Amino acid sequence: MNVDGPVKSPCVAVCQINRATGICTGCRRTLSEIANWLQLSDDERRVIMDDLPNRKSAGHENRHP
Repeated sequence: MNVDGPVKSPCVAVCQINRATGICTGCRRTLSEIANWLQLSDDERRVIMDDLPNRKSAGHENRHP
């Protein structure tokens, strides 16, 4: 990740909130993180971005058989 430039949104235009986890199945952010993204500092955004892979691997997925 480039720590010198602005941190862009991880949105992938698959906006679906998993009701059990409160996490978007597309970008893995919470509703609060999505709503406040533009007001967050780049440092705050980096913290979220660094955590997104953990959210995915922790099974925060809304899958249907």
